[in-house]
Amino acid sequence: MNIDNKETKEYTVDAVVKEIYTYGNRIALNLGTEVEFINNEGRLIKRYLANQEITNVVISDNIAGIIYRDRIEIINL
Repeated sequence: MNIDNKETKEYTVDAVVKEIYTYGNRIALNLGTEVEFINNEGRLIKRYLANQEITNVVISDNIAGIIYRDRIEIINL
């Protein structure tokens, strides 16, 4: 929901969201072995598929860090 004009945007996910991370106008949805990066308008920026369970996500303006138990992967947004 935009707090300035009270406009609501909706984004539908086909899985259960484990964690939500935000930075600026970017939102990262951790779905277990997949992360979806969306903007505050509800548009998909990037979908990242992993081979193993994602432990944590770190997000900034242009890059994101996907953290596993034993390694970290850096991706461009």
